[in-house]
Parts: sequence; structure tokens; C-alpha cells
Amino acid sequence: MNCDIVRVETPSSIELVGKVSSPVPAEGSFHFVIEKQGPAGRSDITQSGDFLVGSDSTEEELGRVTLDTDPGAFYVAHLVVEWQGGEIDCRYDSRN
Repeated sequence: MNCDIVRVETPSSIELVGKVSSPVPAEGSFHFVIEKQGPAGRSDITQSGDFLVGSDSTEEELGRVTLDTDPGAFYVAHLVVEWQGGEIDCRYDSRN
């Protein structure tokens, strides 16, 4: 089981997309937390739920967040994926 947080840029926004992949069918739950911090303040977004990676698909999108591009702002995202076989977590930090 693998997880990833993908950054997609547009001219006016940034999308952070949580993904999970598995070579075999799997199911479990996820918790996706995004923190945006900048000159205008701080905001936190949380998404969670269940997922199923079936035999016909080895990758599933777990969450998607669209954020405004603010000069001087940074974004930190944390994705925790749990299933019967264990737990993994992925992090994304726009400062790195």
C-alpha cells in the first residue's frame, strides 16, 4: 500500500490531491488534513472517509482540496491511510 499527495497548480489556485495505491484489492479509511498559513491568517481543512481499491483499479483518489494562491502563504498536508494490514502516512510541505 502506498499513498501520495499530488500538487496541481492553476493560475489562481493550488489543488492538493490525496491518493492511495495498492497492487492488490484493499479497503480501509483515511484522514486528510491541510493547513494553510500566511499573511491573512491560518485555515485548516479536514477530509476523512472510507476507501476501496478494487481489482480493476490500483489507485484511488481520497481527497481533493483547492486553495487560493496567496503571496507568502505555505501549505502543509498530511494523509493517513489505515487498512487491515497496517497504516501509512504521507506529508507534503510547500516550504520544502
